[in-house]
Amino acid sequence: MGGTFFKGALAGGIGAALVLATGAALAGTGIGGVFNLGQTNTVNETSALTGAKAGTMLQISNTSTGAGASALGLSVAAGKPPFSVSSGTKVAKLNADRLDSLDSAAFLRATGKAVDSDLLDGLDSSAFGRSRGQAVSVPPGVNGSLGNPLGGFLGLFYECSDPTEGNGALVLWNQSGSVADVFVDTGGVSPSYTRMSAGQQIVLPAAATGDSFHIQANGTPGVMVVDVATVHRATECHAQALAHLATG
Repeated sequence: MGGTFFKGALAGGIGAALVLATGAALAGTGIGGVFNLGQTNTVNETSALTGAKAGTMLQISNTSTGAGASALGLSVAAGKPPFSVSSGTKVAKLNADRLDSLDSAAFLRATGKAVDSDLLDGLDSSAFGRSRGQAVSVPPGVNGSLGNPLGGFLGLFYECSDPTEGNGALVLWNQSGSVADVFVDTGGVSPSYTRMSAGQQIVLPAAATGDSFHIQANGTPGVMVVDVATVHRATECHAQALAHLATG
């Protein structure tokens, strides 16, 4: 009797231990296993939570104020997205720190200025030619300036005749401190050439009915092309010029 009872108790104990061990081994592991909080749960299959609720289906709250505290951590293999979504709707307060793996510092703000904004193809503005226009209306008997020296060295003046029916004159003035090589084409067989010293002036006759001058001048700042047109009106003379300076 005693032996039988002992054998039955031993068999029952062994069976219970096996059940407990099997339950502990299966908990949180494999398909159909229990999800255990505070433990690592492993399964190579999708776990789905499906329902119809006017609100969140899963709420995770972490009230810790410790360093590194967060409510959710996602880990994937390199080059894999941490999550996917089925909606294109903007999520409020979801901030992205990078765009195409670039930090925000790599992009120019709407009100910002690019570091090389003063350059074109890596060249400063001084590497490009500059254009400038001038015009003046001169009363009869007056010598009027068209403006500041073009290219910083060639001044243009127009002498209006009195009365305006007479011919006028376009005056070129080398206002630089060095010589300037000047060619003037007025429609003749060949352009005239003058090596102008500093301060020298050239007077070019201009017909009252209208005249034009094509000028190419080489001075310290560079080579400049100037086109000038003139005409006499009933009460005044008009002259205008367009210049383009190409610096070395």
